[in-house]
Amino acid sequence: MKAICNIDTLEAGIEIGGWHIGHAFVLELEDMKKKLEEHDLLFMPIKLNGIMFNLQNHGIKGYPYVLVNEECFNLYVAKKPMNGHCPIRVSLRSRFLWEHGYWKAWDIVKETVKYLGLKYEGSKLSRVDLACHIQGMDLTTIFNTTQDFNKIRTRAKQRCRPAYDFECYPHVEMTSIVVGSGDNIMLRIYDKEKEMQDKRAVVKEEFFKKVIWPKAGIKTGEGHIYNIEFQMRREAFKTFHFINGQELSSAENLFFCINDLWAYLTNEWFSLVNPRSDSNRTRQAMLPDWDYVSKQKFDLEENGFTELQRMYHKGVRQDIALRGVAAYATSFAVLCENNDFTEVMKDIYSRLDYLIDQGAYNWNKKIREKLNRLHSIKDIPCFEGLA
Repeated sequence: MKAICNIDTLEAGIEIGGWHIGHAFVLELEDMKKKLEEHDLLFMPIKLNGIMFNLQNHGIKGYPYVLVNEECFNLYVAKKPMNGHCPIRVSLRSRFLWEHGYWKAWDIVKETVKYLGLKYEGSKLSRVDLACHIQGMDLTTIFNTTQDFNKIRTRAKQRCRPAYDFECYPHVEMTSIVVGSGDNIMLRIYDKEKEMQDKRAVVKEEFFKKVIWPKAGIKTGEGHIYNIEFQMRREAFKTFHFINGQELSSAENLFFCINDLWAYLTNEWFSLVNPRSDSNRTRQAMLPDWDYVSKQKFDLEENGFTELQRMYHKGVRQDIALRGVAAYATSFAVLCENNDFTEVMKDIYSRLDYLIDQGAYNWNKKIREKLNRLHSIKDIPCFEGLA
C-alpha cells in the first residue's frame, strides 16, 4: 500500500493588532468597491504580495470585501472591528496547500498580511480537512454486503450509508462512504480519481497525477486511489486541549500536534475493525488496511509535499531521516523559545537521556519496531541483538 497526507482545506480567522476602520488597506478596498458599483463590474483585480486577487462586487455577512484567488487563497476583510470575530478571514485552497505544504502555505498568508501593513497576532481555526490519499485499499472488498457495516466503529452521532441496499443491488460497486454528516467532525472516503473526472472538481487531475502522487509512488492504473478525509469545524477544536490546558485553536498549534490529531481520528473517533476478532467492540482488532491508514504521519518539515512513512521505505536515505530530525528539533526549539542550536540540541539530548534512564522511553523497543519495518537493514551487525 502507498499513501500521502496533507491538509486539504484550511479556513481560519486572523487576529490583527490595532485594527481600525480608517486603515489604508480598508480605505483602498472601499474605493475599489465604489468603482465596481459605478461601472457595474463583477470584480476588479488587485495584486497583493505578488499574488493576483479579484475583489468581488459582493461581500458576505460581516465581511464586505471578498478577495478571491482560485489557485492560492481567499481573503475576507471586515470594515470595522467586530466583537468575537477576527477582522480578516482566510480560506486556503487545496492545490495551494498540497503544492507548498501547510507550513509554507501559512507563512505566505502571514507574509501577505504583513505586506498590507497589518500586524499578525494569531489565528483562530474555523475549518480543517485532513486528507490521506491511499492506493491499495478497496472499499468494494471491505464492504461487499450490508452486514459489513458492522466493521465500522465510530463515535459519530450520525452515520450515512449508501442510498442503495447491497442485497437488492448486489452488483453495485461501493466507492464512497460518509460518517458523521452534520457533526463537528465528519469523515468522507471516496474514489479520488472519479471525483477528479467531474468537471466541477476544483483541483485538476493532472496536478495530482504528475506532481503529488509520484512523491509517494502512487500511480494511476495500479488500483483504486481513495481519499480519506476528516473535516473538522471550530466546535470540534474546542474539545482538544494541550497538557497546559490551552485549546487547540490556532493554525500553528494544529501544525505542531497534527499527527496526534490524526491518531485520534483514525483510532478513537473512527476505525474499521474485524467484528469477529472479539465480542467487545472496544477490543476488536483493526482491519489491516485501516491499521495502515492510522499509522500514517504528516510531515512537519516546512518544505512542502508531505511524504508518508518516509522512514519505513526499504530505500530509506540518511538525508531524509536527518531532515526529519531537524524538523522536530526546530519545533522543539520554538516550544522552548530558544534559538541557540547548540543549546537546543544539548537540551534534547539531556531530556531524552533522562527519559531513557528512567524507563519512560524504551529506546531498544523503538529500534526493534523500526527494524521490523525496515527489512533491508536487519543484517546490519550493530542491530543483531535487537532484530
